[in-house]
Amino acid sequence: MKKSRFIPSFEIERLSNASLECFISDVNKAISLAENLLPGNAKLSEILATHSSHAIVLTEDQRVFQVSFSKGLDGITIGDVLPRDVKVFEGTDQALEEAAQTFLSGDKDRAIQLLRDIAPLVEQPAEVSTSALVENTLSSFAADRPWKKLFFEKGEEIAKVAGEEDDSLQAKFEKILKSQKSGPDLDFYKELVLRDIGELTKRTSEAAESVTHSFAQAESVSDVHLGNRFSAFATDLADDLLRNCKALDEVRTHVQDVKELARVHDAFASRWSEYSAATRFVEKLATNLSAEADAS
Repeated sequence: MKKSRFIPSFEIERLSNASLECFISDVNKAISLAENLLPGNAKLSEILATHSSHAIVLTEDQRVFQVSFSKGLDGITIGDVLPRDVKVFEGTDQALEEAAQTFLSGDKDRAIQLLRDIAPLVEQPAEVSTSALVENTLSSFAADRPWKKLFFEKGEEIAKVAGEEDDSLQAKFEKILKSQKSGPDLDFYKELVLRDIGELTKRTSEAAESVTHSFAQAESVSDVHLGNRFSAFATDLADDLLRNCKALDEVRTHVQDVKELARVHDAFASRWSEYSAATRFVEKLATNLSAEADAS
């Protein structure tokens, strides 16, 4: 007899815990359930994008709003809702239909002229705004997060568990590049910055995976609930690491200006010791709980 295989729902929940998908789902749910969210009785059509501290939403009448939110121990809290200015084109469908009918009727010259008239209204692929990407990434690094609040509130206790390791990284490139204008030296430093951002991305990804695994391990061996504060700390830390990993990878892929790359590298490198200590805290707490469980 052929055996069937399935993964239980609790295992799927464990694997997806602290993931970007969970975070986005929580934000979407909070926005969708919020009463009187949009001004003027506007009706929500869809959530276009979810960022670290705000979402972009579209209404049924084609208006766009930015919905701010914060993530705390009690979940997602909705903040300010502000209109966003976007380009709106009207009448394009009708004009395209007229051009198509004109072409089919045999008046090709007239059809071409109609198409030229509406060409500016046809959507073009959006280019990546590297300056916006850099600024959004820097804002993400500096954003207030629940894990950071607890990290600084309980710094001594966390340090005792995490231990001390000299894993700080040098925020060195901005200072070096201030005196560099152009030429082969600048190309040389760009290679170095890209290499180090790649290393930061790898470290961040490994830390996110370790935090997620360690938290799941701690929950599996602990006979008592770990507490909302620690759960929020670990899940938020993993989420922050995953988001920063994605941001670093996008910067490395899209940004060409070496001085902008240097800004991103140095901003995150200067904070790495905090992320590393927080990661070690979660790892060692899980190890300690496993040792206690084995001894009992």
